[in-house]
Amino acid sequence: MALCLYFFIASLRSGQRVVRVHYRWALVLGALSILYIIAVPFSLPRFRDGAGQLCGNRMSFLLMPFIFATITADRLRIIKAQLIWFVYSCFVVLLAANIAFLAKYGCAPGGFHGVNHVTYRIFFERFTGLHPTYLSMYLAFSLCILMQHGHRINRVAKYLLFYSLLVFLISLLAKSPLIAIALIFLHYAWVNREAMPRYKWFVAGGVVVVITAYLSVPFISQRINEMTGLRQTEHVTDNSINVRKMILSVDKDMLGHYWVTGAGPGRMMHLLKEQYLFKSLTAGYNTDNYDPHSEYFYDWLSLGLIGLIALLVALATHFISAIRQKQYLYLYLLFICFITFFTESVLSRQQGIIFFSLFTSLFFFHRKERSSFR
Repeated sequence: MALCLYFFIASLRSGQRVVRVHYRWALVLGALSILYIIAVPFSLPRFRDGAGQLCGNRMSFLLMPFIFATITADRLRIIKAQLIWFVYSCFVVLLAANIAFLAKYGCAPGGFHGVNHVTYRIFFERFTGLHPTYLSMYLAFSLCILMQHGHRINRVAKYLLFYSLLVFLISLLAKSPLIAIALIFLHYAWVNREAMPRYKWFVAGGVVVVITAYLSVPFISQRINEMTGLRQTEHVTDNSINVRKMILSVDKDMLGHYWVTGAGPGRMMHLLKEQYLFKSLTAGYNTDNYDPHSEYFYDWLSLGLIGLIALLVALATHFISAIRQKQYLYLYLLFICFITFFTESVLSRQQGIIFFSLFTSLFFFHRKERSSFR
């Protein structure tokens, strides 16, 4: 945010003319946040604080487009040229976390006995302060940066980074980012199908890395067994797929009552807690409380149809812009976010909303450079 503010002020002081139509587009992209602001005074007094806090958490969804609408084209080019540092940062963080994990459990008296994929994911969240799904989104985007802009670094370093980040991503095994990166790989191969024979050994190396990771990292097979339902559990909360089914069921029940107007940003979580309380009493054990775990449901339940439409309009605007400009890195970022929105309330966390708002705003307002196969 500090760096964005610096470029914002530098652009204002440069004296260069700001394109006014950019502010109109920024308003379209940030309309969802405006709806949250409007909803605060209309919330019941006991829910107003919660609505205000949620509104504050989502302000970057509105601010980022306006900031990047003001930053001049030459400065946007400078920012975009530094994307490789995002890749380096992800690599350093994940490498440090894995080394810390190995040191903690490898040096313990019992070693890795009893350590499973849940332990691995919880450790990563505590060590980095980031949920594994959001880390996986960063890793997926980093892989896309290497595919599109990796020619700017040494080829050996590029391949090592790519394979390392791929192993980190598979080990965390967050469902949505993995689905997104698989679709991205297919699209990338199709678009560049004529040049792909030159990279057959690179592709073969990726296949070997994936197979080796599956065979050598026990957490991967454990997680896959859980996701495919092969792991039998006594309680719903012991299996992530069963938890997801329960969350979807609760969300659908809520939509049955509030699908037009929404429950309100502050009131929604209160109603969800009541729903999960009844679930716990019925099941005979604590099922815990969850948010909608879907950005689409989150905004729909909070603001009604108008909230869902505002989100979809922002996404459609970005997709149209990416397709028209043939900016594939921009398009891949949208793939990652669009798919992850189905399983996570990405915009309800700072680690998600800043990631989305910063990079989508950068790509939207920097329209001249087109990506090419390298």
